[in-house]
Amino acid sequence: MVLQRSVEAIQSLKIVQTAISTGEGNLSTKEMISITIVASFILLLEPYVTNFNIFNLIGLLNNSILFDILTVFAYSSIIFVYTFMLCVLLPVNFYALVSLFKLAYKLSPCKQSINKTINKFIENKDKPVAHPDLLHRSMLYIHSISNISVVLKFLIIISSYILTLIESFLVVVIGIFTAALGYFFMLILLINESFSSFYKWLKSLTDKRILSISTKFAVIFSLAFSVIIN
Repeated sequence: MVLQRSVEAIQSLKIVQTAISTGEGNLSTKEMISITIVASFILLLEPYVTNFNIFNLIGLLNNSILFDILTVFAYSSIIFVYTFMLCVLLPVNFYALVSLFKLAYKLSPCKQSINKTINKFIENKDKPVAHPDLLHRSMLYIHSISNISVVLKFLIIISSYILTLIESFLVVVIGIFTAALGYFFMLILLINESFSSFYKWLKSLTDKRILSISTKFAVIFSLAFSVIIN
């Protein structure tokens, strides 16, 4: 079983290598099947690598230089393989997920009200919250009435002053909350624009171009990891 899959994986790996070196155009059915075979072989090989711990085997070496070289090589190889396969297979799931979100948003019955609410918060993020001045109105009311006791005037002024303090506090809280939501929604829209640009750029790439970029990224990432562990 393992030997058969090994032969199939090596043969498929040659096809994948040819596709990477080409760098242009979309993958053929044979090339896509080859990538699937290589990915399946890696998943099949993982339990053997886990049970037969290669790092324990390397640790049996007495030569420290050879031990360091093989350890770095083993880590780099594993990181390269998994990073490469992740970068190659991830766009397919990424496209499907984006399409699913687009469909859900398109079929959403309240998308217009959501857009209006978001735009309203963004427009009002820096606007002061309008509020009536209760203390000023109370003073005008007291002056407009001639037959009123001093005690009642005092009570009205004190009550208006307390209500004005509460009102001012609520206005500040509402203003902060509105501004925070406005800037939050603005940040979401900016992220969405960047995400849309990245999605369009990714969609413009051919399959073989993605293979080429994935290979370069996997090499850089594995070398960076090798430097880190050293």
